[in-house]
Amino acid sequence: MDQREQALAKLESDEKNKQLWGLKLLGYPVWPLLRMKAYHQKLYDKKIVRTSGPEAPLSMRLANVTTIIANDLRQKFSFDRDAFSDGDVWVMTTTNYLRRTATGSTQCMFAGDLLSELGEKVRFVERTTNGVSVSSNPQVVRIDLLHLTSILAGRVVGSIRARFNGSTSEAEVAGLPYWQAYQMALYGKIVESVASRWVDRYQPQAAFVVCGFDAFVAFQRVLRRKGVPLIEFQHGFFNNASAGYVFSEEARNDYVPEHMIVFGRYFGEHLERQNAWWKGKWSVGGHPWIKRAVAGLSEQEKSNTIAFFSQPDSTVREQIRRLLQHMSQNDALKDWQLVLKPHPRENDAEKYWGLLRSDRLSVASNTDDSYALLRRSRAAVSVYSTLAAEALAFQCKSIVLESDFRNYEIQDLINRGYVYEAKSIEDIETIVRRPTDINAFEHLATWLFGIGEKELNYSQLITSLRSQ
Repeated sequence: MDQREQALAKLESDEKNKQLWGLKLLGYPVWPLLRMKAYHQKLYDKKIVRTSGPEAPLSMRLANVTTIIANDLRQKFSFDRDAFSDGDVWVMTTTNYLRRTATGSTQCMFAGDLLSELGEKVRFVERTTNGVSVSSNPQVVRIDLLHLTSILAGRVVGSIRARFNGSTSEAEVAGLPYWQAYQMALYGKIVESVASRWVDRYQPQAAFVVCGFDAFVAFQRVLRRKGVPLIEFQHGFFNNASAGYVFSEEARNDYVPEHMIVFGRYFGEHLERQNAWWKGKWSVGGHPWIKRAVAGLSEQEKSNTIAFFSQPDSTVREQIRRLLQHMSQNDALKDWQLVLKPHPRENDAEKYWGLLRSDRLSVASNTDDSYALLRRSRAAVSVYSTLAAEALAFQCKSIVLESDFRNYEIQDLINRGYVYEAKSIEDIETIVRRPTDINAFEHLATWLFGIGEKELNYSQLITSLRSQ
């Protein structure tokens, strides 16, 4: 078994032996809010230092909180106002999945297709999870203040309960600190109470979520209980043995979306192979932002540029940094321009990467458009980022470095000969200088990202799910 399979097996063993689906703290069934945290704990085994979220350094978390507050002030405290009025389709997303438009405003990566068909019916429920400053929009309801107050209240109560029971960190719930379990219990109670009031008041006809096992699980539980059709947008790789998509009957009846909109047929077929429950429960919606980004792409736009993509964990950052330092001192590919693009959640990107700048190497901002960079590049280097597959839609040779956490999809694409593995600078040079097969790229753009597929009819999908 690979690492993901081992982590999932351990998780499922804990769920069965410790009866975690029946775990209640403060009278709240808390396991759905802890499940993915426990899975990642077993998968990464504390080896990775994150640059965002609760594992990030304090300075980065404070900077993120400042952005959160500024975003909500800009939105004029849309915490519980009538922003939902006349909006009967909700789209729940974090700022990880926002993109900047040509006018500089921010919107959910799936907003264009939804708005073009459903128009004023759509309301976006957003939460800030990185340093992206967002635009004010009357169709957006920000829940940052709800999240912050609930998570802080939960932290206080969790710490008190842990100390009251004679332990602060030793006691664990399926590998997670005792205080964190209580924190998420109170958080879930508060958020579900607010979400339930909103659903009762505004009665949405359907809800979409970008990533169905993370930031909006408490909302999803309410929507499922109240019979609102819940549809998930694919946000990245499905992997093999991912706890986000392989789950027990308890999860299916609790918070799991009823339907998945995938980028392309490749991902839908893989989802079925991973978990037969998904058979007949997915539709191809394409990757709307990639569709727009590759429109009219021509060879004349390409330059001898290699794009390097970092990720928000210490292992990948160190790996990419060492490679770039060696390439800067090496004569290989000296006729090529190198560009480093930090991940959006690398909140310390300038501090970490800035000193690497040279005549050969440019360092982009973590908020710059990765797709604009791919559009002008001939090759892309990553580790286990979704960009390893996305680069193919931009007619870029996709190169990945070695990793213990390589995604199933990346390895599958390597095995099929579409993505290349590199272990040295010499490997990268050999791959970059190979002839390019444009016809193969066009096939991959359709298979992976639905480019050229028939447009999905969202109204029909909602009607179908409501009638079931």
